[in-house]
Amino acid sequence: MKALALITLILFIGCGTETGNPNNQDSGASLGASELGTYAYNLLGLSCDKLVECYSIDKDNCKNGILIQDNFDASFGLNSSDYSTFRDIIDTEVEGGISVTDAGAFTQCQTDINALACSDSEVLNAYDASDSGNYSNAYNLIPVGSGSCQDFY
Repeated sequence: MKALALITLILFIGCGTETGNPNNQDSGASLGASELGTYAYNLLGLSCDKLVECYSIDKDNCKNGILIQDNFDASFGLNSSDYSTFRDIIDTEVEGGISVTDAGAFTQCQTDINALACSDSEVLNAYDASDSGNYSNAYNLIPVGSGSCQDFY
């Protein structure tokens, strides 16, 4: 089922944008097929889904904005000196430098992000609607605590 969803996503990524999207602010951080299958990319999508739900922002702009942010490394329990951007975490996962060591913690991380309400402090502190395009605090969406996002890598 996940494979079907991934194939569908890949097929429809460019659908309807053959001439370009004038609202797309590409950060130059385009992702290939190998990056799309990473655990980090999955959490990028969940984080943007939550911000779209709560702030009605553009999901592609959200992804591009988060890819260039730092501070996610600590949220994932990684050494912050090794990763300067979210994109670095994805690249390191693709290259095999990091991998999920606790699938249960990853599943719990997904559940915790999905369970966030728009009124929760994590969501309120993750994005400032008056400063659109600024995703520097989006790492606040990642729940901290034992057995969740800080423990799966």
